[in-house]
Amino acid sequence: MASILLVVLLAIALIQFLRIQRDIERRIAAQRNTPRHQLVPRHYKSFTEVEKASLWVTDLEFLRLHYAKTLNHWCRRFEANREKIARMYDERFCRMWEFYLVSAEMMFRTGSQLVFQMQLARKRDAAPIVRDYMTDLQRHYREIDSTRQSSLRAND
Repeated sequence: MASILLVVLLAIALIQFLRIQRDIERRIAAQRNTPRHQLVPRHYKSFTEVEKASLWVTDLEFLRLHYAKTLNHWCRRFEANREKIARMYDERFCRMWEFYLVSAEMMFRTGSQLVFQMQLARKRDAAPIVRDYMTDLQRHYREIDSTRQSSLRAND
């Protein structure tokens, strides 16, 4: 975590973490003979590193179903391009990727895993108090993407 923080000291950083349910984490650790703390860093432990780096946590958001929706979208896009991907790689790759996409989606849908994002800044007032600026920027990027997709379709 500390090495990540050094890169982003200039403005605002957004760090994304995964969280696995504790019972699942224990089983994985036992199978791998790995200490649990080496599998997935706990978000509360990251606060210590943030403080050491003299940073402020300006926002913390738990994304419950967002990543499940993302994985579902990736799965649909993968399936639409499966033949092309199989030619680029092979059937084994396709089956493994399908398994990952579907099983990971289900982990996020059931709450076995979740994603959270921590927004960090050097100064307490570096980011606006409300998240509107993120939504506005996201809308702007969607417009850019839509324009780009339209121009790609026109060139096909």
